[in-house]
Amino acid sequence: MYVSFNLNDVVEIYIGLYWKSQDDTYQLRAITAIWFSDQKLFQKAWQKFDENRDLKFKTFPYDEKAKHITLSEAIPEGQATAFPEKLQTVLDGFLEGWEKIGGLKNLMEDVAKAQ
Repeated sequence: MYVSFNLNDVVEIYIGLYWKSQDDTYQLRAITAIWFSDQKLFQKAWQKFDENRDLKFKTFPYDEKAKHITLSEAIPEGQATAFPEKLQTVLDGFLEGWEKIGGLKNLMEDVAKAQ
């Protein structure tokens, strides 16, 4: 369950709840994911996030072909009511990270310079 935002048809941002079945239980996570339609833009974003390791962005799950970067926070079993706080943590981290790398405009300019 998520909300998504499209930026200039090159970036899709997803914010919400991720769950995965594991051995008859569910692993819940508050998640923010950034999906890039362009491989070069994805690579530049990944490089910038990697340079700022303190941002704690990581792929979950990681698949370079999927061209997405995610930030997530686990929701302990039996604590679904913690979702709003976990989502706030994820959103705060996402906004901080997006600002530190300069946002979409900066990413697009960096990719254009490299060509």
